[in-house]
Amino acid sequence: MGPYHIWTGGESIRRKSRELKPRSLIFVVCEGKSEENYFRHYKSISRELSINIWKFDRDSQNMIKKFKNKIKYDGIVMGENDKAWFVFDMDVNDNRVEEARAILSKNNYNLALSIPSFELWILLHYRLWEVENSSKQDVEDELKKYIKEYSHGMDAYPIIYKHTQKAIERAKKLFENKKKELTDDELYTSKANPITHVYKLVEFLEKNINK
Repeated sequence: MGPYHIWTGGESIRRKSRELKPRSLIFVVCEGKSEENYFRHYKSISRELSINIWKFDRDSQNMIKKFKNKIKYDGIVMGENDKAWFVFDMDVNDNRVEEARAILSKNNYNLALSIPSFELWILLHYRLWEVENSSKQDVEDELKKYIKEYSHGMDAYPIIYKHTQKAIERAKKLFENKKKELTDDELYTSKANPITHVYKLVEFLEKNINK
């Protein structure tokens, strides 16, 4: 099944029978260290949700298969209120379109796709970025104007979290602008570059945390 990197915070992700109102299980499934570092902060501040950050190494096996193998191995049965969010990037070659479509076809699976990279979500905390056909390097170069020390895998959350609402607003504007030009299916392909659906996951988490 390959290596798994799992952040559990020392807690069991299984519900305890003594809980009067079991918390919904939320799985954030990612491949990048930057994403893992960012979302683990929500785990530490949420009391309404049992948030579990699972990082899988990227290889030829898609994320859905890895996730299914892992929950089966751990004996986890997802309930109707449980959700799995898949966070990954897609480059200009549309190399993961079928994987994205498979995620979108599942009732309790959700997709937080970024094109060209997760760094676009971080950049939106500072400015709107609408440069068509952006490369990962383009986005990172622009991001370094605001976070000079930024590098892949860096934990940017402590630096940017105060601007989360602005990032959500900018990501929504970017999404709505793309929606006027593209079909729903094309919003998950390189035709939408640049775009990030990460705001959907962040907005969901923000609504369910105790601040």
